[in-house]
Amino acid sequence: MLQLCPDAPAKRLRLRWIFGVLILVMMGVIFWFSSMNAAQSSEASGRVTEIAIQIVYPDYPTLPAQQRRGAYRLMERIVRKSAHFSEYAVLGCLFALFFCTFSFRYRPAAAWGCATLYAMSDELHQAFVAGRGAMITDVVIDSAGAACGILLAVIGMLLAVRIRRPRG
Repeated sequence: MLQLCPDAPAKRLRLRWIFGVLILVMMGVIFWFSSMNAAQSSEASGRVTEIAIQIVYPDYPTLPAQQRRGAYRLMERIVRKSAHFSEYAVLGCLFALFFCTFSFRYRPAAAWGCATLYAMSDELHQAFVAGRGAMITDVVIDSAGAACGILLAVIGMLLAVRIRRPRG
């Protein structure tokens, strides 16, 4: 089996703790965003949407009102779904790095499973927040983001091993 993490048990344990804490921090950030009620969430994503719309639609202020509303709704959806994807890409990457400190066979699958389970629990949490709801499509987007984060982590670890390996 390809060794992606350090052999030294002390190093593995230190990395396990570091990535474990980072996972908890990221889960806390996601929980915090999910705890925002509908108005707070819209305000937070609205600021990002305003910036994005200026970049993507430079002539936005001159568009007719109906086109502006449509463009804004589309951009807001893209911003919100991109946030879901990105948060879980980071979480998936952290889970992959955490599980690399163990030596069992299906580490990427375990990382993806943990991130997806958290996505499910996050959507359930949102069902109890004022004005928010649980959406299966968000779980799909979240788990896809986690899969991409895991893939990036694995590729990064493989490249690191290749660079570290002495040429012979």
